[in-house]
Amino acid sequence: MKTKLISAILLLLLADHSVAQTQLKPVQLSGSIKNLNMDTIAVVNTITKVVHKIGVDKTGAFKISLNLNEGYYNLSFQREYTGMYLKPGYDLKISADMENLDQSIAYAGAGANENNFLTKKYQITEDYLKVNPALAQGVLSEEDFLKQNTTVYDLRNALLEKTTAIDENFRYLEKNNIELEKRSDLFNYPMMMRYQMGKPDFKVSEKYPDAFKGLDVNNEKLIAIPNYSQVVLNYVYTKNNEKMVAGTVTDLGIGMLSTLDTVVKSEKIKAFMAVQIAEQLIEKTKSPEEFYTKFAALVPDENQRAPIREKYMAMKSLEKGMPSPDFSFADMTGKKYSLKDFKGKYIYVDVWATWCGPCKVEIPHLKKLESELHNKNIAFVSICTFDEMAKWEAMVKEKELSGTQLFAPRDNDFVKKYNIQGIPRFLLIDKEGKILSSDAKRPSDPTLKDELLSLP
Repeated sequence: MKTKLISAILLLLLADHSVAQTQLKPVQLSGSIKNLNMDTIAVVNTITKVVHKIGVDKTGAFKISLNLNEGYYNLSFQREYTGMYLKPGYDLKISADMENLDQSIAYAGAGANENNFLTKKYQITEDYLKVNPALAQGVLSEEDFLKQNTTVYDLRNALLEKTTAIDENFRYLEKNNIELEKRSDLFNYPMMMRYQMGKPDFKVSEKYPDAFKGLDVNNEKLIAIPNYSQVVLNYVYTKNNEKMVAGTVTDLGIGMLSTLDTVVKSEKIKAFMAVQIAEQLIEKTKSPEEFYTKFAALVPDENQRAPIREKYMAMKSLEKGMPSPDFSFADMTGKKYSLKDFKGKYIYVDVWATWCGPCKVEIPHLKKLESELHNKNIAFVSICTFDEMAKWEAMVKEKELSGTQLFAPRDNDFVKKYNIQGIPRFLLIDKEGKILSSDAKRPSDPTLKDELLSLP
């Protein structure tokens, strides 16, 4: 089921964790999905993100036995999914129609009551908006938003209270989950208005509820709820932002870890949240060593630390003065270039793609910079990747792009070693092929020209 809640402003990956349960019996899943145009669906743990693929025959039928811990999962159909609650011993028969997944999905068998509840709970928001179509446009006044937030919250609680014959642990988690969903929406509403609706100066009134009033940031039972980690992180973010506004904190990632250590007492929750913060922010920190030291102090388990340590070590290999990863890419004539072809010159590298809007915004600034510095000992190299060669060639001609224009296949070591996950990305390499900056200033930055002119 597609979530209809407002997207959180701080999107963070979740650490490897699941609700500890003795696996007495496997979970049995079977059923039939109409109008399914794929031969594989998947069950995804919402906390660990571990994926269990399920084969589907031509009629949409499937059947599988899985050893799963108790907790929340998504039954995924590529871009669509429905939330589930699974427990060892559940034997669920699932039916749905992909032409109307949200309204058609239904469960029978052991575990059906819990999962049919989830289906009805998520449907409440859509039903409410159908009755109040003016609120479905996404741009709500504070008054309208609070009315919707309170009504949906009350309807979900009423549904839970009248739902009988469900697992008591599930009832406890859902009681808290509904509260967390309300808190999440309260936090996200002003963020949405500022960053998605183009109202950067938007402020809520003094009467607006505090999204975090009464929040228990040390309840280890609630780690099982995916939304719990997001709400706690939003709380940490808010407290840390107060420090950043005051000027007592300048590095977001390091500040988040320090604030987490201060506001959360549970060592288990600290470690759990620290991994999530590190997944998102370690590559944005200006002081990787200080960040990793703080992170490691919060996460004593080496297995939990391992993925972050791997990122940290990769970042150290890209520090100033380290040898740059090499490349071997061809221009439009087929001639290949590598770092040695530019030895003796500084190299300003632009990694881009034709479909990338921010990349295209930088093009005129880059052309101007190249023109103004054409007599300097600087090579301007543009590497197009994640793209199609024909589209690259067409844009190079259309925009009359100068400098050295190269095309890189999607899967290439240069991009991997520089850990380029977003573009445009700019790099600055010295005359000996050593890194000056693995995340250099953009051409549109007015200070870049002076920085390049000051190179010895």
